[in-house]
Amino acid sequence: MTIDKCPYLFVYGSLRKGMPNAMAEWLEHQADWLETSFIKGQLFDIGDYPGAISIPDCTDKVWGDIYRMDDDLSCANILGQLDEFEECTEHFSIPHEYLRIKTPVFRSNGQSLEAWFYLYNRPVERFKRITEGDYVEFKAAESGLADTGTVKCPP
Repeated sequence: MTIDKCPYLFVYGSLRKGMPNAMAEWLEHQADWLETSFIKGQLFDIGDYPGAISIPDCTDKVWGDIYRMDDDLSCANILGQLDEFEECTEHFSIPHEYLRIKTPVFRSNGQSLEAWFYLYNRPVERFKRITEGDYVEFKAAESGLADTGTVKCPP
């Protein structure tokens, strides 16, 4: 996939800040976390990870984290690694499960910015919808943990 000069990345699932896996930890060391934010769309439980679809005109929210990548080289490295992780490079079978696209992300200050986002690229009808739109809270509730401490921006 091509990489252009968009320095922001929106992650909503296993790559969120503080998630207990090596790739989330790697991302935290490679890019600057800005804040928890949301996109307009819906979130689904795919199994061991979530899938999100972007729906620009809906009121549903998918909560996630915005990361800023320092420069073009950093951006190319990070997105290249994540494209492999999300299996959306040319050597994976088509159609890819995820597509990296740009989408508007809504920040706590009421402004929006454009960020890279991994869109789930398969039918979602058979999957459970995570109606709260927050994968971290969903996993915490699933494991019996009550409060995740996630701070969300206003609606």
